[in-house]
Amino acid sequence: MIELLGKTAKTLFFVICILFGYGICEIYHLTKSNKGEKNPKSLKEISVAINEKGELMMMDRSNGSYQFYDDSVGVCIFNLYASKAQSQYINQK
Repeated sequence: MIELLGKTAKTLFFVICILFGYGICEIYHLTKSNKGEKNPKSLKEISVAINEKGELMMMDRSNGSYQFYDDSVGVCIFNLYASKAQSQYINQK
């Protein structure tokens, strides 16, 4: 009887540990995914500009709030837009 109770207690302890670990993992993933999630916006909703330092500025047209991004991000976005404009210009010829 004592051996059976010992096995049952070990099994129950193991199952509780697995469930606890699963619960912690789910909580971690829920909190992590909500922090970085944002809705993408179109150019109709925002204005994009690059200042004299090369920083990218994105301004929300509805409420006037804005965010600055590092100069490397601004240069990368500018190069993407310039490349797109150049390819459209070449295709028009």
